[in-house]
Amino acid sequence: MAAVVTVFMISITNQLLTAVLGVYFTDINHSVLGAGMHLSIFAVGTLTGKAFLLLHRPVESRILVRAGMGITIFASIGYLLGGFWHPFCPVAVWVSFFRMVQGIGFSFAASASPILITGYSKGQLSGKISNYGMITTFATLIGNPLALRIYAGMAEQKAFLLICLLVLICAACAVILCPKTEEAVGAFQGFSKETSGSEVKKWIPFIGGLFLLFFFSQILTSIFNVLVPIYAKQMGRLELASVFLMVVTAAMLVIRIGIPALLRKMGFRRFVMTGCILYVAGILCCLAAESVCTGIMMISGGILGGVASGIFMSVFHIKMLSVVPEELYGKVNIIFLLAIDFSLIVSGTFWTLLVNRFGLHEAFCLAAVMGLLPGLCCIVKPKSLCRSAE
Repeated sequence: MAAVVTVFMISITNQLLTAVLGVYFTDINHSVLGAGMHLSIFAVGTLTGKAFLLLHRPVESRILVRAGMGITIFASIGYLLGGFWHPFCPVAVWVSFFRMVQGIGFSFAASASPILITGYSKGQLSGKISNYGMITTFATLIGNPLALRIYAGMAEQKAFLLICLLVLICAACAVILCPKTEEAVGAFQGFSKETSGSEVKKWIPFIGGLFLLFFFSQILTSIFNVLVPIYAKQMGRLELASVFLMVVTAAMLVIRIGIPALLRKMGFRRFVMTGCILYVAGILCCLAAESVCTGIMMISGGILGGVASGIFMSVFHIKMLSVVPEELYGKVNIIFLLAIDFSLIVSGTFWTLLVNRFGLHEAFCLAAVMGLLPGLCCIVKPKSLCRSAE
């Protein structure tokens, strides 16, 4: 049980700030640009942490978790100082710096936390990984809506300080509980097994094509975290942002239960195309919310967008692993996670630059058009996406 709570606390330290920081930056800067920049800055921190871990010798998982959450506590204190005492630089710059520091800490803890569950759980590895996914998804289901609810109900500065205090408390709980987890959890290692260069090169074209498609899909779905809270605030219905994100997460959770069976029935290409259609429909529902049935349309958009996000997150990962030998699983998993990190770096800046240049409504319209591209790539069916395991 200690491992379950620890993993939940690690995940929620990030989720409490993922959506609300965009709104906070918009309020203090009076510009939407900072709303996405914090995601890019956080991703720079996580990439820095991953690079350090890949170059470092294996570290006992519980030590790594405590180190990561210790860094998160330090970042939380920095957030709080920025709220109580105005530093020598603008508040947005101060908060951005500590957001990057938090990214490093989160990278340490999140990289090691799956091992806490696989060491704790009984049963098959697939079941253990499923348990881990359920815990982190549940943290998302609670963290984002809770933070947005707090922010909508209080003065912006007081709300931000309260949320940062919650982050600090959750990180402290993870530090306290982590030593109570299963002792034989092993060490975090970046790669599972060394393989020859020729063996890796054999799969580069296929994995490269999937990496690009998955990377692009993550940029598409990041609009929900980056722009929807700002969009809801612009409509005067910020509380809808928390509902929207909760619906997105719940839809992702539900669709993931049935993805293996659906993937076998529909096939990879048709499933990706279905995800694209649902994504576009979700974006159109969000656009329609501005003029008709705001609440219903936002919830509908959240359901459709959440199902699309769940499809993209799962189907590309499954496809990557299904076509490579088992000894390459470790490398493929790292490639999968790096795609997420790189998408965070690009997506926050990408969407907010579009809004600054063209406007919020136009950014959503462009997202709807872009949402068709992964499906079109599957229709064209380049060789790198048709290749199957030998």
